[in-house]
Amino acid sequence: MTIDFRTAGRDVLAIAIAAILFVPGTAQAQGQTYGRVSGSIEQLYDSNLFAAPENSPFATPQSDWITRLGPLFEAGYESQPLNVKVSYGFDAEKYQDLVELDDAFARQNAATSLNYRRQTFAAELTGEFVRTQSPTDLNVETLRFVGRSPAQRIASSEAFTFNLSPVTKLTLAHLFNRDSLVGAETSAANEARVGLARQLSGRTTVRGDYKLGYTDFSNGREERFHVGTVGLAHALTSMLDFEVNGGVRSTLGDIDPELSAQMRQRMQHGGVAVRYVQTRETTIGGGASLQVRRVSGEVNYTPTRAIAFTVTPARASSGGTLSRDVVYIVDIQTKIRATRRWSILALGRAGQQERSVDRTLPTAANDVINYRIVSLKTVVTLGALEREREDAETETR
Repeated sequence: MTIDFRTAGRDVLAIAIAAILFVPGTAQAQGQTYGRVSGSIEQLYDSNLFAAPENSPFATPQSDWITRLGPLFEAGYESQPLNVKVSYGFDAEKYQDLVELDDAFARQNAATSLNYRRQTFAAELTGEFVRTQSPTDLNVETLRFVGRSPAQRIASSEAFTFNLSPVTKLTLAHLFNRDSLVGAETSAANEARVGLARQLSGRTTVRGDYKLGYTDFSNGREERFHVGTVGLAHALTSMLDFEVNGGVRSTLGDIDPELSAQMRQRMQHGGVAVRYVQTRETTIGGGASLQVRRVSGEVNYTPTRAIAFTVTPARASSGGTLSRDVVYIVDIQTKIRATRRWSILALGRAGQQERSVDRTLPTAANDVINYRIVSLKTVVTLGALEREREDAETETR
């Protein structure tokens, strides 16, 4: 299987540029438009570029220093009922030793979103194209570490919310996701959801959701699934709240629990959050969905509006009947806003992936993958900054 990244990249770039030019020109008379360009440069150290297991007779971990740099273009339109945003960015990568991996378009991301809100109706539409040499970034739930290789994701979502009464909402939504990894399986998933939420009081909301969908894999496998859950969201205080959802999932006749829970404690200068998920998910390059259990936490501290610290530990277990991977990671990030247009980000990640296989298999062997990533990134932004500042303030509340 091959992926024509050059053609896809040119098409997405053309669409993004056309949208950036089109939105401000047509909407200027009806609302407020904005545009900005950001440039970034990052120095990154990766201790295990190709996810090589420890003590493997076939491969040894390879490390290298990587320099990334590239622009990000953003444009949008804002009015009372309608918000539209388009963006496109890319990063070039330069390796210190493995120069054969150098790529002028190692990472590309094009995205668009539309939000429309009225008193009784709301719509949210999104679309995204991601092309990357770091497919691990696409494994949000499983956290599985994948060595550097060209991968891409095409995703879209549509959600429509109807306010049936001041306390009752009906949501109809659809999700599409297509993941490709060179030399591995491709997956394409469609999911439809119907949700009903009712606010019992100022602090308590109950909801019910039903999902159905299917996932096609390039190996010929097709998985159809149904998911039914009920949930409760409750604010214990103005600063402490939790949310719990539970139900069952049916995949090809197999019944699995579907659970998620989250608790958040907000503080004057930051917050603490804990999250647990048990579900089935696809993983980049995999030929079947996997049972996933993931627990994660987040501690953020913002002593001033110019400085933010975040620590994010996580553990994820995923697999099927023949093998299982357990991943441990800890991310530590510091963001400093040196000026209104200049930010500095320092990131450190330490992780370990342990793979166990069925001992009855003739080639059974357990693998352990260790990796560390350290990076220092600086970002300079030109253009309107009001929207960026509002988004940052909302995230720290």
